[in-house]
Amino acid sequence: MRFSSSLGGASAKSPSKDDDDEDANDVPLVSLDDYVSRMKPGQKGIFYIAADSFAAAAGAPFVERLVQKGFEVLYLTEPIDEPALNAVGTFSGHSFVDVTREGLELGDSEEEKLEKEEAEKAEKGELKPLLEAIARALGPDRVEKASVSTRLANSPCALVTSKFGWSAYQERVMRAQTLGDNRAAEYMKGKKTFEVNPKHPVILGLAKRVDASKNEFDADGKKAVELLYDAALVTSGFTVESPREFASRIFDMIGLAVGEGGGGSKRGGGGGGGEKEEKEVEVV
Repeated sequence: MRFSSSLGGASAKSPSKDDDDEDANDVPLVSLDDYVSRMKPGQKGIFYIAADSFAAAAGAPFVERLVQKGFEVLYLTEPIDEPALNAVGTFSGHSFVDVTREGLELGDSEEEKLEKEEAEKAEKGELKPLLEAIARALGPDRVEKASVSTRLANSPCALVTSKFGWSAYQERVMRAQTLGDNRAAEYMKGKKTFEVNPKHPVILGLAKRVDASKNEFDADGKKAVELLYDAALVTSGFTVESPREFASRIFDMIGLAVGEGGGGSKRGGGGGGGEKEEKEVEVV
């Protein structure tokens, strides 16, 4: 991609031929000049996300609220796009902003300020036990912290990266190029924050599984947050750390849903779906 006034890239406002065939090569490009001319009043920068395809970018949880609010997001679908854009830094006085990273600010309107204040209030109040329980259950090796999101609309959670280090897309590309040497990847990968959607029923249900006196989950809550973490890895563009364990959790949930009980090795398999197991399905 050439970053110039005449050429930018595909975006959330690019017309597409077919929702079932949204290949980046078939989607008309949006010039940066056009993007800047359509920026909303008070918008903080030129928003973008890097992904494998137009469809993957458009379906990412990070763009849900932005698109809903009418913000345009550039979709970068070539491995060179993100490093090139980071090297350029700005266009017409506007900084490029990766919507998958922490500290995202959409604008300075009263609505945005109010949403930010409400998120901060929830973090320090009603959702504090939940956030602390999530961080404790997942541990510092997997997430740096848990916080309330202002970028999610339909998804219950997402994993955002720190401002420094690789994004999820960069991490996947670079891991594929290191030929088995993970030392550079471990050094450069960004720290993850587990963001939750405070209005999603899954998160509201998960909050009920926290023992407020200890800020810890009960047994079912721990299983639910592990599955949510793995799902967030996938939807946020990361690679699942243990496909076998992820599959085992999915199979357990399927077993409960069809009334055959959990089939994972940790559950011991078989068994009928008791009241306790039915409640677990409701949480997840």
